[in-house]
Amino acid sequence: MHDLLHELARSASVNECVRIDRKFSGMVPKTIRHMYIELMSPTVVEQISQVKKLRTLIMQFQDQDQAGEELILRKVLSVAKSLRVLSLITNSTCKLPNTVNAMVHLRYLSVIWGRKNMKQFSWFPQSVYKLYHLEIMKFDNPQLTVPVKGEMEGSCNLVNLRHLQLSYGIMAMIPDVGKLTSLCLLYGFRIQQQRGYTIGELKNLKNICHLHISGLDKVNSTEEATEVMLDQKEKLSAVTFSWSPRPEDLLNLGSNSSDSCDPSKAEQILDKLQPHPNICKLKIQGYPGSRSPCWLESLKLINLTYLCLCDCKVLQRLPPIGQLPSLQYLYISNMESVNRVDSSFYGSEKPYGLQSLKVLEIEDMPSCTEWVGLDDVNLFPRLDTLIVRNCERLRRVPSVPISIQHVEIHFTDLRDMPPLSVTSNTSSSSSPGYSLTALEELSIQQCASLSCLQEDFFCSLSTLKTFEIVKCPNLITGEIRLPPTLRSFTLGWCSTAESPLFKSLLGLKSLKRLYLDGCAMLSLPSDVFACLTGLTDIMFIGCAMTSLPSTAAFAGLTSLENLAIWDCKDLASLDGIQGLPSLTLLTISGCNRLVEDMFVQSVESADLSGCTLELRELDIDHPSLLLKDPLQSITSVKRFRVSGGPELTLLPEEWLLRNCQALEEIVVTNASGLQCLPQEMASLISLESLQIFNIQTLPDMPASLSNLRIHNCHSNLKERYKKNGGPDWGKVAYIHDVDIS
Repeated sequence: MHDLLHELARSASVNECVRIDRKFSGMVPKTIRHMYIELMSPTVVEQISQVKKLRTLIMQFQDQDQAGEELILRKVLSVAKSLRVLSLITNSTCKLPNTVNAMVHLRYLSVIWGRKNMKQFSWFPQSVYKLYHLEIMKFDNPQLTVPVKGEMEGSCNLVNLRHLQLSYGIMAMIPDVGKLTSLCLLYGFRIQQQRGYTIGELKNLKNICHLHISGLDKVNSTEEATEVMLDQKEKLSAVTFSWSPRPEDLLNLGSNSSDSCDPSKAEQILDKLQPHPNICKLKIQGYPGSRSPCWLESLKLINLTYLCLCDCKVLQRLPPIGQLPSLQYLYISNMESVNRVDSSFYGSEKPYGLQSLKVLEIEDMPSCTEWVGLDDVNLFPRLDTLIVRNCERLRRVPSVPISIQHVEIHFTDLRDMPPLSVTSNTSSSSSPGYSLTALEELSIQQCASLSCLQEDFFCSLSTLKTFEIVKCPNLITGEIRLPPTLRSFTLGWCSTAESPLFKSLLGLKSLKRLYLDGCAMLSLPSDVFACLTGLTDIMFIGCAMTSLPSTAAFAGLTSLENLAIWDCKDLASLDGIQGLPSLTLLTISGCNRLVEDMFVQSVESADLSGCTLELRELDIDHPSLLLKDPLQSITSVKRFRVSGGPELTLLPEEWLLRNCQALEEIVVTNASGLQCLPQEMASLISLESLQIFNIQTLPDMPASLSNLRIHNCHSNLKERYKKNGGPDWGKVAYIHDVDIS
């Protein structure tokens, strides 16, 4: 919202709406109807008690403990009985008071937890079930304690409830959900073979829009499924059908387990769960049947735009998806028994294919060897994204349109790139050399059988922005020229093809990101790097190089800000980094030879006269790297992170002091071998944040420190620095945010 519009809204609502924060000063008008509170105080609580027409109350607790929050809630809610909307934002484990049932007009109730990894929150009081006008209730906290048996029984009294947002585990415990006839969204409904949890509970939910049903293996008969009457629920737009993840998991569930695993029974039940034709989104997960439901093989779901079939491991053949005229997004995953996608997939009526499909994603089909197309037919005229992953036996995919924008092929047996459909309508002809004039992203990984990328394939990629080619060891390619539009390039594990592919970057001044993953080249061509003047990010991962490009080559990379070097075991020197004039973030990890070959040298003797690096962030896995040129000469680091471990026995005190005026944050992720922190920590006059794991002792801290987090520390340390009680608490009491655990 524009500032002027915001001021206009505030001035027009000055007597009805108020926001109480640190900037607020004055009295709350008694005419106020809508209130947002960030700063809670006894004065504010008293003023709220004088407001008789309050309809909306949003309270964000910040500095109160649990007892304080609950006291404030009791006082406020005892007088605010005309509320329609109540929303609480808290970091503690506060519980709603029993007097909440006095707010008989409440329509909206929400409790939001701002802190992660907090203690489990106990369940809300039973009095909530007397809020008979409540329409929306949100308690979406994954750490909410699962209620005991019987504690949810009163929820069926909330007959006006339209939206109920709870974690999946708790949603599954709500009995008699069929009495909530106004419900629009129901996620996490799990069928159980006991009263109040059967599939028949869905019969009376005539207003349901979004429905997630799990435990369909617990349905006893087709008659039960028929009674649900999903085909008559006109408002239903999205539905998920889910069985147990693996049919074999059901073998030990009791006397009915054999029936639950019967593919024929599962097929008959799903046939009876035909959704209304208005449905737009459908997901079928863990279906143990060997054939598709009859209603998915007909022309009834004419409005379906999204279809996901996953974990249907017994399904032998994919349904005729081509008969879904509105389908735009298709996701197929983990179909172990499908060994071929044939022409039936495209439907039996013209126009064949998926005429509206935009995104096609297929993964984890280990048995599928072939995916055939149709001659002279453009099967996917509007397709812009094709993703094929983990189909290790797949040798062939159908042609793609020239308008496709994103192609991702990982871990397949493809010999060649997908052919292209040269057409703008339904008819087509295939041409492997035709231009992909709209392609923006191309990713090819783990295609061991891919042997060739033709030179003309790249000639007209006039819009290509991202190109990834990794783990294609049999690839052979000649000299190619990548388009000047390329912004990101990833290369690795491509054997003899690596050198010509890397040289194809010559002259690409527009390239921003370069990732070399497992490249076998022992030395990287400096002439290529010298031309990549637009680079902002470089990452080397597991490369065989023994040295970095020269200082002169790096000097031309005037825009490079981030450099990461991971697991380059043979890298013996960091020489060249000093030539990067704009480098601000440097990460080094797993480069063993850098540490092994290093001679012992004191940071005190470092020569600073030739140091031009202005690093702002440094992330390393071994402190001795700080004795290596050019790192030992740096004086500008603001954020320092070291992963540590048993070999981290001391932090280099001289290096820390050299950066004392710049250092604002230090993170040590594993200080199990660290004997102690340097005694000169108090001299780090700019330090604001310190995070350490597994430390045993603490020295004096600098006065500038505002955030101190110590995790997995020794129990003695925890006791000594216990808030308001430990003997050493006074040493850190001035720090605004302290967490020692």
